[in-house]
Amino acid sequence: GGPPDDGGPPDDGGPPDDDGPPDDGGPSDDDDPPDDDDPPDDDGTPECEDLDELGTVDLGEATGSEVASGTTDGMDDSYESECARPEEDGRDRYFLWTSPDSDCYRLTTEGSSYDTILSLMDTCSLEEEACDDDGGPYPTSSLTAEFEEGDQMVIGLDSWSYDDESGEYVLNIEPIGSTPVIDDDLGDATGDYLVIGSSIEAEDNYAGGCSGPGGKDVAFKWTAPSDGCWEFSTLYSGYDTVLRLVEPSSSACAGAGEYACDDDGGEDRTSAIQIDLDADLEVIVVVDGYDSGDDGLYALHINECTSETEDGGEGGG
Repeated sequence: GGPPDDGGPPDDGGPPDDDGPPDDGGPSDDDDPPDDDDPPDDDGTPECEDLDELGTVDLGEATGSEVASGTTDGMDDSYESECARPEEDGRDRYFLWTSPDSDCYRLTTEGSSYDTILSLMDTCSLEEEACDDDGGPYPTSSLTAEFEEGDQMVIGLDSWSYDDESGEYVLNIEPIGSTPVIDDDLGDATGDYLVIGSSIEAEDNYAGGCSGPGGKDVAFKWTAPSDGCWEFSTLYSGYDTVLRLVEPSSSACAGAGEYACDDDGGEDRTSAIQIDLDADLEVIVVVDGYDSGDDGLYALHINECTSETEDGGEGGG
């Protein structure tokens, strides 16, 4: 009763097979963009800045006074340091430096005639890893860092726009050693005015928290006579002090091994630290200056914490 077999549409009356979608239902291969338009494979290798194009001076492994010197004449403003206020930094210069030995080094611009800013940067990305404005004798800069032999670093020498029209710069790179410098051993002595002295003729051997590069400092080894909370103070010192407690076996470079530090915890810009220590634990007590211009007569007091001063400070117990 149905229509004859030849009354229906012929088998080839439908669309041809090659006009239909591909078997997997997805776009056909010839619809893909050509291979040369595909993004390149990301192997994780960053694209480095061209140091030659930036006029970078290669210092090699040079150390000492005046490893580089010159004037701001002809310098460009290629980067902005985090130690400058936005849009207030001026002309700058890059230097590539390689550490000749594993040591602690101090980089300064002492001898420069204008207000400098000093930076340490990654050699590829030029990302700033550390910077300083006035850590040296004003208006110069100072940075202290520890390097392994063969480490490379880009040193950025920047300026403030108000003071970069014409000036002479000096870059110094000095190895200062990583062994902590100790001026005296106090044993386990305690009391008010345990040490009275002057830091005017002292050197700058320590840096760390609370003050950046810091200033001239004196350091004493001290042993806790018993378990408990101990208070260290520079009350009645005649300048802006910073107190540091440092582990004796650590590197003295850039605040390594610093248990604690304080800038203005005492009266009149003096310092105070309260910290729990185990009996017989040795620490280095550093009386530092806040910056390069802070030195003078100091007093160091070490006593057990009283109920009024104990604050549960953390430390090297």
